[in-house]
Amino acid sequence: MTDPPSAKPFRWNIARREQLGDLTATAPATAYDGFVDDLRQAAAKVLARARASELVFVGRSLESVFDYLSGALQSIDAAPSLTLLQFSCPRGTAAELAGKHPQELAALHAYLAAERLDPAALASGGRRVAFVDVVSSGATFATLAGLMHHWSRAAGVDFSAVLHHIAFLGVTEQRRTSPNTWRWWQRPPWSELAMKPATASTSVPYRFWAHVADGEAKVTPSHRLGDWGAPLPAAGMRNAEHMSALRRAADLYDLGRTCDERRRLARLLAAAPEMREEGVRSLARRLKGG
Repeated sequence: MTDPPSAKPFRWNIARREQLGDLTATAPATAYDGFVDDLRQAAAKVLARARASELVFVGRSLESVFDYLSGALQSIDAAPSLTLLQFSCPRGTAAELAGKHPQELAALHAYLAAERLDPAALASGGRRVAFVDVVSSGATFATLAGLMHHWSRAAGVDFSAVLHHIAFLGVTEQRRTSPNTWRWWQRPPWSELAMKPATASTSVPYRFWAHVADGEAKVTPSHRLGDWGAPLPAAGMRNAEHMSALRRAADLYDLGRTCDERRRLARLLAAAPEMREEGVRSLARRLKGG
């Protein structure tokens, strides 16, 4: 059996503007009035709840947060690293995927390993990694946890050591709380896991949650099971939707880099309950300094 090809999906690096040429010479994708304010609030909440962990944004839903924070944290000393993990949740358990789609699963493993998200890398380092996504049922996170468990056993890696270094942070819609409030980590398939990873939530206004989950134009297409082994090349992403989303991503990155925007983000961090933790306080200070 030959080694799987490199399966890291393509995405333009908006930090290297000289490589984009005239790709952003189009109107940016539109959003609702107040979107940037909601985005800033969401970004601050994610940073605070992650407690200075490395951030891995799962799928495309939080592309805007990723692009904005990529600008805001650029050149900030000791800022948490950011990764956009292009992953569209498949159906089936890890064992079923290994039996029916071994080549695709091997390609996914290669992609995760290239991002230092394989079980051995996670279990052996002093890193703390928070996987972040908008959450409805929690199925995507549960599938990722199941895939990591299956891969750990196959690779001879202690899964409990992996769990010690990862957490899943769900971005949920704001709702009135009560003793009967639905919590995604308490329901199947999470409740069926013998070993449960650390989980946390942060809530955002419904208009933001719905926009980024369902209504927002994205820079790349979904990276589904059938694409894992053969990611779409850049030439396949030059339609109007992806180009307008790329322009919007570049604008958000540029906004995040400005001193005024970093100070706004720092003020929101400073107001978070997690500000009592040194890692969050330190990041807020460095952002305030620009």
